Amino acid sequence: MLNIKNKSHAVTAELVVPEGGAIGVILNQGGHSGGWSFYLQDGKPRYCYNLLGLQQSSIEADQGRAQATQPIIFSGDETTNVGRDTGSPVTTDNAFSGQINWVQLDLGTDSTDHLISPEARLRIGMARQ
Repeated sequence: MLNIKNKSHAVTAELVVPEGGAIGVILNQGGHSGGWSFYLQDGKPRYCYNLLGLQQSSIEADQGRAQATQPIIFSGDETTNVGRDTGSPVTTDNAFSGQINWVQLDLGTDSTDHLISPEARLRIGMARQ
């Protein structure tokens, strides 16, 4: 499982876009109750961060920032997917209509994990069992 929680990250992909453009999910994790998706829409790369199903931060093109993120877990039964969101959709469930040659996820060196106490981590971990 990819762990991007409490860290900056960047998604880079090499795509083959057919004449006329492409749409759909390139890489996503989680679902409608929380997660993120990197996808193409209207000819532009977009990133959507879904905070607990309550708030969505949509970022267009090459720069932007989600204002709030989930501290620990997206879901117990959602997956990480390339080319299609196979679970409940984060924001769009369109399969990518082009070709994905590769996807790379780079994590930043920042972290706010220290704001979550070890006791809270244990409680959350035990609740997932």
